[in-house]
Order: sequence, then structure tokens, then C-alpha cells
Amino acid sequence: MVALAANSLLNQAAVGAGLIEALPFAVIRVVTGAAVLWAMTRVGPGRDKRFRRCG
Repeated sequence: MVALAANSLLNQAAVGAGLIEALPFAVIRVVTGAAVLWAMTRVGPGRDKRFRRCG
């Protein structure tokens, strides 16, 4: 919860200060989030053969 709140404050600071526009910032967040989710599905424990059910 603390990391989420800190992330939100950093986001507001970046967009509010005019360092980046809202749309490109949202696109970056969506793309990086999708990349992390994709990576998690590729290297997670569900991909390990030891954890698969037989039959």
C-alpha cells in the first residue's frame, strides 16, 4: 500500500510539474505494466514442469 501511494505521488509530481504530458505517461504505464505481466507469466512457478499436474 505504501509503494502504491508513493507511486501515485511521484506520478502526480511528474505530470503536475509539466515534466511529461498525461497521455504519453499513461501509455508508458500501460506498456510497462503489460510487459511485467507478460514476463511474470513466462518465468513464474506455473511454467516449471515440477508444478504441473499429471493427468
